[in-house]
Amino acid sequence: MKLASEARLQAIVESSIEAIITIDGSGIIQMFNPAAEKIFSYKSSEVIGKNISLLMPTPHQQKHDTYIKNYQTSGNAKIMGIGRELTAVRKNGTIFPIWISLTEFYEEDKQYFTGFIQDITEFKQAQEALRLREEVFELIFENAPTGVAVLDIEGNYTNVNPSLCDILGYSKPELLKLSYKDITYPEDLEISDEYLHKLLKGDFSGFYLDKRYIRKDKKVVNVMLNVAIVHENVSLAHDEKGDPAFLISHVLDVSDKIAIEKKLKIQQEQLAHRDRVSIMGEMAAGIAHEINQPLTAIESYSQAAQRRIEANDIDKLQELLEKISKASRRAGNVITHLQAMVKRDTQQHDQIKINKLIEEVVKLAEIDVLANEFKIKHELAAKLPLVMADAIQIQQVVLNLVRNAMDAAKQEAEENRQITISTSFLADQNRIQVSVKDHGKGIDEKTAEQLFNPFFTTKLSGMGMGLAVCQSIIQSHGGRLWFTHNEDKGATFHFTLPTSLSQNE
Repeated sequence: MKLASEARLQAIVESSIEAIITIDGSGIIQMFNPAAEKIFSYKSSEVIGKNISLLMPTPHQQKHDTYIKNYQTSGNAKIMGIGRELTAVRKNGTIFPIWISLTEFYEEDKQYFTGFIQDITEFKQAQEALRLREEVFELIFENAPTGVAVLDIEGNYTNVNPSLCDILGYSKPELLKLSYKDITYPEDLEISDEYLHKLLKGDFSGFYLDKRYIRKDKKVVNVMLNVAIVHENVSLAHDEKGDPAFLISHVLDVSDKIAIEKKLKIQQEQLAHRDRVSIMGEMAAGIAHEINQPLTAIESYSQAAQRRIEANDIDKLQELLEKISKASRRAGNVITHLQAMVKRDTQQHDQIKINKLIEEVVKLAEIDVLANEFKIKHELAAKLPLVMADAIQIQQVVLNLVRNAMDAAKQEAEENRQITISTSFLADQNRIQVSVKDHGKGIDEKTAEQLFNPFFTTKLSGMGMGLAVCQSIIQSHGGRLWFTHNEDKGATFHFTLPTSLSQNE
């Protein structure tokens, strides 16, 4: 029975993945299992009978016998039974980290020690790599040019970097006492809470949000926020996520950008206004004629009405009064539209019907078109979606393109003095396209390269701002302005506008 127990014990020792080494009370190696051979690169026959200090680096090698004697005298050993991290040396002299725990036993009154040893080289390497990664992450966090914050799932700040402190005007200790709610602009709090609620509910893994914060000095700062959520117990194998652990927020101060955009918008509106006034100036003769016609008619109808009053012809008088009313409305409509075109406006986007807008522009340009012996052809697609745009500015673009088309073909034969305005729906882009086609001289390569540049013009009296302003207007609406060469003769200018549906998505 005893032999069987010893055999089982021997089998356990031989198959153990831990190095097991037994020494006697003098430090002489008595047993050295296969795992020890693998770790230390010694055969058991090379070390059995030799002092265990063979496996120890300096200075422990020289002091090991003293360690044993101190223990035998005092019974105090820091390593006994509890384990400890030490270093060992392989046969080739390589020093490596180990985890060792010792047990003491007696056999026939002789003292023995058994050490259970693990090579923790890989563990230490992983630990060091983790430490280095943490240092790198900390450096990135602290030196990031944008604000970075770590928040708990309630929205309280648990860590912030210096850039965020600079953006918000708070010190780090001050921010760590606050939540995002404490510094969010009141009107932006509802949407901030809504996005956080959806994030925690799992509707999305992160979000972008333009919002405003209130700095410590009470100034409002505009930021672009990017918030992501980190979960506990993420299983890469099964893509399973535990409960939300914390939030990471990246904060970009866009106050300067917004201020520049506002300034550019004002400049664009001023430039667009000057361009409209210039167009109206060029069309002044035609507009004056258009207004003069109904005014002359009113005067004639009034004189005729006076005569009918003297003749007591009430029926004819009523007819004349209706004609006076119609002529006055016509003059009033021209003046109203002229006022709208030349007024200084702040860009106001509304839902508009693009076909109706084009028809109004054609009416405004009708006198100029007829005076230059041109014809305008409509190819307007039916049932187009509404577009979100500033009606006056888009009318300005269409009017500019129509007048440019006339300038391009004014020297052409009568059959080529025709302008085609068409509309279509680009379903794949959710955009409306407007095209203005002429049959003029076309656009050469040199002109094409500079066509949309400010102050470039092919007209003797032109300012060279028309197409540049048009391009700026269309781009501010989220669209694009360009031209194509016609297969037969002339060129076609196109621009696109997003539909009101795409604006809401």
